[in-house]
Amino acid sequence: MSTPLVTILIPTFNRAKMLRRAVASALCQNYHNIEIIISDNASTDRTTEVALELCKRKANIIYRREPVNLGPSRNIANALKLAGGEFCYILSDDDFLLPACISTLIAPILNNPKICHSTSYVNECDVAGLKVKSHCYPELCGVKTVEFLLTLSDFREKDKLAVLVYGLTKTSVLRSIHPTKPLRVAYRMTYTGSEPQILRLMLEFGEISISREYSICYTGPGERDGAASYSISESLDVSVLGALQIYIQQLIRLTGANFVSRHSLVLRWRSSSILFTSFILLIFARIFSRATILLSR
Repeated sequence: MSTPLVTILIPTFNRAKMLRRAVASALCQNYHNIEIIISDNASTDRTTEVALELCKRKANIIYRREPVNLGPSRNIANALKLAGGEFCYILSDDDFLLPACISTLIAPILNNPKICHSTSYVNECDVAGLKVKSHCYPELCGVKTVEFLLTLSDFREKDKLAVLVYGLTKTSVLRSIHPTKPLRVAYRMTYTGSEPQILRLMLEFGEISISREYSICYTGPGERDGAASYSISESLDVSVLGALQIYIQQLIRLTGANFVSRHSLVLRWRSSSILFTSFILLIFARIFSRATILLSR
């Protein structure tokens, strides 16, 4: 089996300590034809010092730094211009990979040229790297149509479908879909909730593979250390109305993507119907949960 070059791109901002863990996990892969690009979004801590130290140790590590914080999408888009690999894994600075991750994810892509994004089951960890819970999607394995995203969209937060964006993707596809427009709550931008849109865009370029192996570890939102990640405002503590605003933006963008999709008219209509149904059920569920809380007081 061929071993094409894989770029592991690590966008970072003010997480010098956690950056070491992310880079170490990339270096420990049993798939050896990799390059690592650390893309610093104008950190003000010891990130530059740590990154340059790592570069001296390994020749396959590249460090770049933005002069100002551009937000995650522009930072990633700029760094993707340097990616030499045919495939790319965007590894958040607070996450890490198990040693067989890249070899596990690249196998389906090499066996099926229609696949553009390969991911796996995911472990959610704390800052120390200890597993808090696991996320698996048995009902999604082998599904090759756009409906896998829309029938179990990010509206169902408990399913953590957002983590499916973690994975190995064709670099050409990533360059085509970044940057994505941020969602907005009032006048502030947030990238929370944009994951379904990224997945939806990927599906216009090919299929998505989901391995039953646990090869990816991410740090849960309540466990993040230090900065608010590599963005200007990656996440927000939003009110009920703020969450509704994000959901409505998701609905509009995903429905819009259906209208310009290359899929058949029947599939586009069916997918949009499922999406609207999912959204309406979410609203009723949220209203019911709030009413239950209020009535119990």
